[in-house]
Amino acid sequence: MVKLDLGRAAELTNRFHELRDIERSGGILNFTPHIGQAKFMESCFNNRETWAFTGNRWGKTEASLAVIVGMATGEYPAHEYGTGRVLGIRWRHRSGQKFWICAQTSEKLREVIQPKLLRLLPKRFIKPKGIHRQAHDLIDFIELTDGSRIVMKNYAQDVETYEGDDIDGVFFDEQPKWAQYKASMIRLIDRAGHAFGALTPVEGLGWVYREVYKKRDKLGIKCFTGDMDDNPFIAQAEKDSFLAHLTEDEIRVRKEGKFVALHGLIYPMFDSDLHVVEDFKVPSHWVKVTATDPHLKKPMSTVWMTCAGEDCEFNGRKFNRGDHFIYREMKYAGIIPDAVAVFRLAESEFNERIRIRLGDPALNIKTANFSGLNTFAEFARYGWAMQPASKDLNSGVEKVRTRLKVSPPSLYIFRSCYGVMEEFLEYKYKDIGDDPAKNYSDSVLQQYDDYMDPVRYIENSGLLEMAIKDREVANRPIFTKSGRVIGWEEQYIGAR
Repeated sequence: MVKLDLGRAAELTNRFHELRDIERSGGILNFTPHIGQAKFMESCFNNRETWAFTGNRWGKTEASLAVIVGMATGEYPAHEYGTGRVLGIRWRHRSGQKFWICAQTSEKLREVIQPKLLRLLPKRFIKPKGIHRQAHDLIDFIELTDGSRIVMKNYAQDVETYEGDDIDGVFFDEQPKWAQYKASMIRLIDRAGHAFGALTPVEGLGWVYREVYKKRDKLGIKCFTGDMDDNPFIAQAEKDSFLAHLTEDEIRVRKEGKFVALHGLIYPMFDSDLHVVEDFKVPSHWVKVTATDPHLKKPMSTVWMTCAGEDCEFNGRKFNRGDHFIYREMKYAGIIPDAVAVFRLAESEFNERIRIRLGDPALNIKTANFSGLNTFAEFARYGWAMQPASKDLNSGVEKVRTRLKVSPPSLYIFRSCYGVMEEFLEYKYKDIGDDPAKNYSDSVLQQYDDYMDPVRYIENSGLLEMAIKDREVANRPIFTKSGRVIGWEEQYIGAR
């Protein structure tokens, strides 16, 4: 029979609570990074942009949150695990700073990010009643005693929520959307802020690989890779159990943090250095076409495209007669009258004359949802008349690919069109099996296609090519029997 020493048990219990209080009050001072984390953290503090591409359980989230806390409070981990080496951190702490922590979902923020952040952030730095929460216990932002602020964001939010603020630092947990990344980088300019991200590259050779990892030397971005084995705090038996269920490619991604080509990218030839150009004022005589992909459950998407009417040069780059440009993008979530008003307002600012508008042909059918009219007629009713586009996927994709691939290319995207750029980088075929030689169908994933569909509609129509071949015919006004010039809206409504 085992005798229980109640006095000893009470002593150990008190000691446990004492150590826990010390840990809670010390926060980041009690965090001891392993060598991989330490090098990554030093770079985050000392360089403008840093990324860590690691296997699972490497500790990338903890290291990144420790950086945020260190920047916000001026306190840093004491030393590197196992060596006693003091971290080489150069960071000028000042009051009134602002930081963003960005994650995939609000659930990830609440269940993973918030608990780790609050363990690292000493309570003495948090302003009384400074933790501001939304519904379901989700933290919106934390105010510190010196006026600094740590704000939580997720990638489900619209890109507009990433605009209009100046920040000192931003942490991307896993891969953000391209538009959110670019908007966040702009927010850092005024304060010379720092950006850093940490992810396990499960997205394959997506935009982070092509626009960050491959161009790291050219852009001065510091990148680190990390293997699960770098973390000395995980038992080998646990690692072996986890890895036993993974394929060879999955091990390279989830253990070693390596980028692995996931077949299926529709536009692998897209390169932002080659195909993205600085915005310029589109000449008024160039023919312009729009295409719209209306939706009820998600924002309506529209792109504006034009065709160079002659050889030209803008912002130091030369273009050829017949080159195509995607020069504007817009999304709007709401009812048709409001969407049309927003789209037309964008055009009125530049006094544009749009020759033809295209739309998803699936909407050219009668429906009871819109006053007994079909969706095309409903749009035309408010001044946005469209013609049905061709939905032929293979033909449209091939035309876009050809324009991207020729040298020099004949399809360009204005730099302000972040959404279009992101979709070019992420647009994929649907995976239908495990055979790497036969695992992609002729259908695409129903994501990253809001702008890709309208771009395909325009290229598949051949309207810009016809316009450049015979500009006189393309721009010839159309007269009614009374001799009055009419526009496309009136033509459509009259025909209906």
